[in-house]
Amino acid sequence: MKGHRATRRYGPLPLALGTAMIVVAWAAAARGIGAVIILPGPGHTIVALWSEMTDVGFYGHLIATVIRTMVGFALAFVVGLVWGLLSGSSTAAGAVLLPTLVLIRSTPVIAIILLALIWFRASLAPVFVTWLMVVPVVVENVTAGTRAASGSLREMATVYRVPRSRRIRELTLPALRPYLFASAHAGLGMAYKVTVAAEVIVQPRNALGGAMQEARFYLDTPRILALTLAVIAVSALTEWLLRAMERVAPGLLRGPGDDSPATEETPGLTARDAKAARTAPVVVSRVSRSYGPHTVLSGLSVTFEPGEITVVLGPSGCGKTTMLRLIAGLDEPESGSIAAPAHRSLVFQEPRLLPWADAAANIDFVLPRRNAARIRESLRLASLPAHGATFPAALSGGMQQRLSLARAFAHGGETILLDEPFQNLDLVVKLDLARQVRATTAGNVTIMVTHDVVEALATADRILIMAGSPARIVGEERVGLKQEERDPRSAAHQAHAARLYDLLLSAR
Repeated sequence: MKGHRATRRYGPLPLALGTAMIVVAWAAAARGIGAVIILPGPGHTIVALWSEMTDVGFYGHLIATVIRTMVGFALAFVVGLVWGLLSGSSTAAGAVLLPTLVLIRSTPVIAIILLALIWFRASLAPVFVTWLMVVPVVVENVTAGTRAASGSLREMATVYRVPRSRRIRELTLPALRPYLFASAHAGLGMAYKVTVAAEVIVQPRNALGGAMQEARFYLDTPRILALTLAVIAVSALTEWLLRAMERVAPGLLRGPGDDSPATEETPGLTARDAKAARTAPVVVSRVSRSYGPHTVLSGLSVTFEPGEITVVLGPSGCGKTTMLRLIAGLDEPESGSIAAPAHRSLVFQEPRLLPWADAAANIDFVLPRRNAARIRESLRLASLPAHGATFPAALSGGMQQRLSLARAFAHGGETILLDEPFQNLDLVVKLDLARQVRATTAGNVTIMVTHDVVEALATADRILIMAGSPARIVGEERVGLKQEERDPRSAAHQAHAARLYDLLLSAR
């Protein structure tokens, strides 16, 4: 891939110069040796190649070799893909399959060719050899790609209950894309070499390798080099076609969420007071959680009621995010219990966006059905109405976080979880988004964690102060501010803030 980009950047001149250097060195070596039977020059080889190309039998050899190569490569790619996905997604499966991979990789090619000659008929033996030699290349690349696929994105998909088929199509495959093409480039180059090598020994009826062996018998060195050039040319053409596929692959790997048509129904992203009567509270009962020797939560009990926004306010590292992950189902408590509705949204501390999908597609990823109106409305609420076709890399950090909020707005759910949702945002945007959160989550159980007093007062109906190690709830503040009083310049806001600062500082 790097070479391809260099060619596009600097033009064909370096490639032409490198080729000319090879031809000049070849011609000089042939002239110095002075024996065509040992090393024919470029002229003798071109004459021999032209002679082959005017012979109908040459094309039979060529087509048969290409078919064997592509069949062996295709079988290796399919098997290697499944094998690599298993090894990359399961440590246990990888350990079980590793000895087989080592065995294949360590066995000499000539031994495999000789065994294939015993096990299969001549026309199939090169296919088997190619398949077996290319499989490790594909397995290693796919395994690396599967392990490199972001665990944070998989967690995001788990929280939003994205179906497995869609995760594979829109998360796993795009993440694997560079590794798949890397294995294809390396595997195809090896496939041609192995196929021809096997044909030289196996001698099937039609084969470039068989023609090379025949030329060797007659000491026809120019013909051997001519047939070698033919293999190189076909391999280069295949590589070019693969690169063309690579350029269009992003569109092929990024499909729609399902086969149903996009809907234009009313987004429904406004306050839903009636829903509070149907939504169950979130009940955390005597929950404990440790990481290694460090106990984060010990016997924590707290209830979050529907129809109000509860902000858990505390210093960084006090256990707020741990509690939120337990409620989201991403971690399990060591003791105690958590009762929470299954349909939930979570805004993580970092945006966790699909880098290969634009803003609209990132929102669509978490929706059960495509809904263009809901996507547009969510982008508007997050102050990103003109960025539906923008990819995450082109958005600032703050805009990416707003996009993650838009995704949560669109998905909804009985439980809305917000983990430091306004970090990296300026004050004006924080206050605006806090207002949007209040407007769009009024009927839900909404839990937000933060260490910022201004964010807490801009958003909350109830504020819980968390502190200590293990963490505990050390204070509670009811927030009865009107919308205009949630401005940090207001006297009511400042009075609440003073009490919260007292609670935070006294709990240290």
